[in-house]
Amino acid sequence: MKQLYLFTGIFILCVLSISAWAAIQTALISTKENHIREYNRFYAPSLVKVYFEDEVEVISQDGDWFKVKFNEVEGWIHKSAIVKNKKQELRPVLLGAEMAPEEEDEVTLAGKGFNPEVEYALSQENPELNFAKVDEITSSEVDLAEVQAFIKEGGLNFPQ
Repeated sequence: MKQLYLFTGIFILCVLSISAWAAIQTALISTKENHIREYNRFYAPSLVKVYFEDEVEVISQDGDWFKVKFNEVEGWIHKSAIVKNKKQELRPVLLGAEMAPEEEDEVTLAGKGFNPEVEYALSQENPELNFAKVDEITSSEVDLAEVQAFIKEGGLNFPQ
């Protein structure tokens, strides 16, 4: 009888372990770079920077935000920065990632179609345009601590 209880206990433990393992969802970062944040707001402090095709573990969801785990760091990332189905085809583009046409959304469409070849063609047709300045602006980064200080000093409030 003790063997039956032992076998039943081990069986239940195995089933629960497999169920927990199967419940873990992974997702891929679909933007050139992004931040996992302390809480679910765009200007929340950054915990870690993630890059295109980094894999994160999805823990939960709160509206448009996903609580994720990346390299032992847990935090929040907006749904526009991830692809939950790893089977979706991702192709890198200038401003982020481009998904297969049936999976496109506004974020990926924003970067679609503007690449070095298009920039070159436009510069040939419009020599007065300053594409070097565009490249400089798009490659610049603002320190997140400076953004936080700006928000605090300016008394800005963001919708919850």
